[in-house]
Amino acid sequence: MNTDAQKIRRIVCLANSRKHNDRCVAGKIYESGRVLEWIRPISSRQGEELSEAERQYQNGVEPKLLDIFEFSILEPKPSGHQSENFLISGPKHFSKIGTLNATDLLKSVDKPVNLWIMGHQSKTYGKNDLVPPDRINEVKNSLYLINPHTFIVQIVSRFSRQTRGKFTYLGAEYNLKITDPVFELNYRSKPDGEYKIQDALLTISLAHDVHTVPKSPQSTGYYKVIAGVIDISSLGRK
Repeated sequence: MNTDAQKIRRIVCLANSRKHNDRCVAGKIYESGRVLEWIRPISSRQGEELSEAERQYQNGVEPKLLDIFEFSILEPKPSGHQSENFLISGPKHFSKIGTLNATDLLKSVDKPVNLWIMGHQSKTYGKNDLVPPDRINEVKNSLYLINPHTFIVQIVSRFSRQTRGKFTYLGAEYNLKITDPVFELNYRSKPDGEYKIQDALLTISLAHDVHTVPKSPQSTGYYKVIAGVIDISSLGRK
């Protein structure tokens, strides 16, 4: 294999989520019809988020969940618990190859015993939604794809309008913020309340930076977010 080919990565997109004013893109390597390990393409900027120019296809379209696309890398660049990070090779466009059927992902879900450190949550709505700063060194990765089946979308507006997700995974309850902008758009005009999805695939991401809440120390930590939502119930299982 030549050097250029070694620097190409092909992934199935499982997240294109909000991060600061740009996006965090992540997916699993797709090779010879197999869905393999996680990878997160990042920029060289301090926040590592991807700009429009860095993440869009040549026609200006955003990568969608389940898209299969290629991009070039410079090198792996793990950062603390975000071990999946790879530095992209400049503002070159992603190249779409195809699309994966959602049900083909079911055999490639991750099966952790829990979603990182348990028993810590933000003050208002969260449930098991953060890792305390003094325990982040126990965490060795930052991405999971899970299939909790029943999934509740929660729209709340107590302080600011939020789209959150409630689910149970291996007996533990979670309530996490949703950062998937395409999925959020479907609920933006809905009134506050809870909306049930019968079967979903969720990409869970652990933030790179600690979120500090001076007036609520128990809410300070590395937040777990739902970075991608695939509604399997609307597609139908094979």
